[in-house]
Amino acid sequence: MAPTSQEIIAGSGAGILRAARRRRPALPTALVAVVALVMTGCGGRATHEGATAPAKGDQAAGAQPAPAADQSTGQAATAPSVDPDTGAGAPAGPAASAPAATPGASPAAAANQPAATPANRPAAATAAGTRAASGAPAPSPAPKSPGAVPAPAVPAPPGGGGPHTGPANLSPVSIGSICECSGPAGASVGPGIASNQLVVKWINDNGGLNGHPIKLFVADSNSDPNRYFALVKQMVESDHVIAFLGQMAPLTVEAADKYLRDKQIPVVGGDGAHGLWFQSPVLFFPGPSYITQSVATAKLAVDLGTPKVAMFYCAEAQPCQVGHDALHSKLKDEKAPNAQIVYEAKVSLAQPDFSAECLQAKSRGAQAVIVFVDAAAASRATRSCIQQGYHPQWLTSPLTSAHADDPNNDGMANPVAVFPWFAEETPAEKLFHEVVRRYNPSLTVNATTAVVWVAGQMLLAAAKNLPADNPTAADIMKGMWTIHNTTFDGLLADPVTFTQGQPSPDHPCYFLVQIKNGAYIAPQGSKPQCL
Repeated sequence: MAPTSQEIIAGSGAGILRAARRRRPALPTALVAVVALVMTGCGGRATHEGATAPAKGDQAAGAQPAPAADQSTGQAATAPSVDPDTGAGAPAGPAASAPAATPGASPAAAANQPAATPANRPAAATAAGTRAASGAPAPSPAPKSPGAVPAPAVPAPPGGGGPHTGPANLSPVSIGSICECSGPAGASVGPGIASNQLVVKWINDNGGLNGHPIKLFVADSNSDPNRYFALVKQMVESDHVIAFLGQMAPLTVEAADKYLRDKQIPVVGGDGAHGLWFQSPVLFFPGPSYITQSVATAKLAVDLGTPKVAMFYCAEAQPCQVGHDALHSKLKDEKAPNAQIVYEAKVSLAQPDFSAECLQAKSRGAQAVIVFVDAAAASRATRSCIQQGYHPQWLTSPLTSAHADDPNNDGMANPVAVFPWFAEETPAEKLFHEVVRRYNPSLTVNATTAVVWVAGQMLLAAAKNLPADNPTAADIMKGMWTIHNTTFDGLLADPVTFTQGQPSPDHPCYFLVQIKNGAYIAPQGSKPQCL
C-alpha cells in the first residue's frame, strides 16, 4: 500500500471528525535488514503510578493512532493492528516505499533562550492526524479530556513580541511525526505515535502554539528507510507540515536528512540515536549523544565494582557499532579509564542463543556484560548466561532498556538522556504524570514517552513568539535558536542551548535507571550523573 495521508480534528467539547485521504502512486517495496534500538530505552515501561514492564517476547510493539474515515468513501482507513492507547501491537507487514534520499551529513543545528510552556488556558480545539500502514479496524475514540491541565511549574521566559493569550483559536499549524513503531524497531519505540498525540492534545487544550492549534500528522515507517523518506516528503509537500515532532527513527533518520535540510524543515526532538542528530542543522536533540551514553555505561560498570567488561554488540544496526567504537575511544580512556574490555563479540539480533558468548565472557573473567542489542536479544542473552551458570552485572545499551518483567534481567542498568519516565519527584515530572492520567491513563509510558514529552517542551519554547498569520518552518527554526541554557525544570540532566549555525551540542550528563524486582527504579533518583 502506498503511503496515505489522513487527518483527525477533534473539537474540545464537540465530536468533530473530519478526514482527508490522499493516495500516492504505488512505489517499490523495500526490505530493511536492520534491527532497532531506541534512544533511551525500549522494552521497559511504566504506568503513571510506577514502573512496570511489557510482556516479554521477541515481537515488536507498535503504536498507531485511530485511523480516520475517508471523507469521500466513508470507509475506515486501515492501520497496523495495535492498541492506540497503550501503543502495543503487532508489527505491520511490508510497507510501500519510495526511493531513498541520498543522505548527507552537514553540521549545524541551533538555539538560544529559555522555553515556554502552555499557559493555564481554557480548553481549546485539538488536532491529531494519522497516517497508516496496513490492516486493523478503527478503534473507538479516546474519551474527552476532563479539562485543561495546569501549566508546568516553570516561569514563562521573557520574550520578544506577540505572545498570544487565551485559547488556541488561531489558524492550525501542521506538524508531522514519523515513528518506527512496527518492523524491526517496533519493540523499542512502540509508544512513539501515542505519546506524540498525548503531547499535542495537552498543548492544544492549553493555548496551542502561541494560539495556533496543532494539526498532527503521524505515520509508521515500518523501520524502512525508503518508506520513511516517502512519508517525510508527502507530509512536507502534501500536508504542508512546518516541523516534525518527537521523531522516533533510530534506523531511518538519515534517509530524509538531505531533503529536510534542502527544505529547511526542523525536526524537534526524537530518539537521538544516530550521530546525525549532532551533525545536521535541522535535527534538534537536547541530551547526550549515543557515544557519551555508551562511555557512561562503561563508567557505571566501574562504579558498580565490576570493571572487567565483556561486550555483545549487534551486526545489523549502526548504533551497535557506534557503541562498540565508543568503548574503544579516547573519551572512554579519559572518562572510564579503569573499565577493561576483556572480551567482545559481534552478535545477531535474531540469534536464539548466546551460550557460546556467555562461556567466552565467563572464561575471560568478565564481571559485567554490556549489551548493544534490542530488548528481546538482551533477554535471550541473560537467559543463556544463567543457563551456563554465569551471573555477571548486566548493563544495557543506552538505546535499549530491557524488559523489566523478565526475572533474568534483574539488576540490569543503563543511562538515559532525559528524566526517568517513572519518577514523580520534581514539579515537571509530576506534571508529566498528571497529563498522562488526564489524557491517556492506559498509555504505555517508557523512555520513548519521556523523550517525546521533552520534544513537546522544546516545540513550545520555539513557538512562544509564533506569528498570528501563516507561521512557517522558518519561524519554528528561528524559535529553536532562542532555546538557551534550560533544563526544562529538570527534565534534562544538563542545560541545553541551540545556536544558529552549529549542530546540537553533545552533553556530558545523564540519568541512571535500573531494574529491581520487576520494575524500573532510579538508583540516584532524579539527580543527574556526569562523565
